[in-house]
Amino acid sequence: MQSSETIRLGVVQPRDHWGEEAPQMLQDALAYVEDAGRRGVNLLLFPEMYPGPISYDVRYDAIGPLQEVCARHRVTVAAGTTTPVAGRPHGYHVTHVLIDSSGTIRGQYHRTHPKSQVYAGLYGAGGCAEFEYVAADDFPVFDLGWAVIGISICSEMFVPEVARILALKGAEICLFPVGWTIDDLGWRDIWQTLVRARAIENIMFTAACQNLFDRTMLRHYTGRDIPAGDSEGLNRGLAIIAGPESVLGVMPNAGLLTADLDLARLRLMRRSQEFPDGLTLPPPFGSVPGVHILRRPELTAPLLAAEAKTLPAIAPFKFSPAAAAPPPSQKRAAAGG
Repeated sequence: MQSSETIRLGVVQPRDHWGEEAPQMLQDALAYVEDAGRRGVNLLLFPEMYPGPISYDVRYDAIGPLQEVCARHRVTVAAGTTTPVAGRPHGYHVTHVLIDSSGTIRGQYHRTHPKSQVYAGLYGAGGCAEFEYVAADDFPVFDLGWAVIGISICSEMFVPEVARILALKGAEICLFPVGWTIDDLGWRDIWQTLVRARAIENIMFTAACQNLFDRTMLRHYTGRDIPAGDSEGLNRGLAIIAGPESVLGVMPNAGLLTADLDLARLRLMRRSQEFPDGLTLPPPFGSVPGVHILRRPELTAPLLAAEAKTLPAIAPFKFSPAAAAPPPSQKRAAAGG
């Protein structure tokens, strides 16, 4: 740890693998943790469901080896995987596991949004993810002593209540592991803006990173090729680390992005009131402090409990392994990887 109230956060933007190559993600992840240790990283984030396992039929132990490397290099890691749901043969939670620098599992967050049926087709239609997505219903935060961590997975950043709940429960850092193809959909700026917004409106540090695809995987998901100018043969990512006052770093390529987080200033900003003695210029902070004091939950809570008056119809989808076949160019990996 750099000081009692300053920590170094790292986010990894790795190449994703699927089929018989899926266990390679674990080997790459172990190397990233080792590199993070050399670079003085205290907290390291991997993308959604990375390093796996992901699909119901390709399973391998990733958490055990990660515990060992975390303890060896004294790095706390938030790693993505899927975890089985009892009574559902192909049912899995989308999960992020927090392993501390002693190698101890401090807890896990199962994705809660959207409802299971909304993303049934996304996670159950082949490609790198073949399973029945099951939403969970809890919002844990993890007090590591030096910081309180919250996790919100992928498009949950479009549901601001998730990050707000984590902040109200004490989270000072909110990690947003993301899945795939955000830039290819034309949404990178939008998603990075949301990461910034969650930091500003909750006075927390936020960070996001995503899995990167090679040419075969990108073509499978988007039907398009990677721009010819990309020397690595991978698509572009959205890695970003932000605070309530500024962006601390961005990275479109594969690799490890780091930034130092001043938790002392964040805590001061949280407990400070906006202009308690009248307008002050220049302002003491780069954004509005004490935003939680501005809330009036007695007015907003009843409205937030209501469902939207008009919701799109959700077509029924039943997960079927036959419907989730990979493209012909990909071989199936044996269970156990």
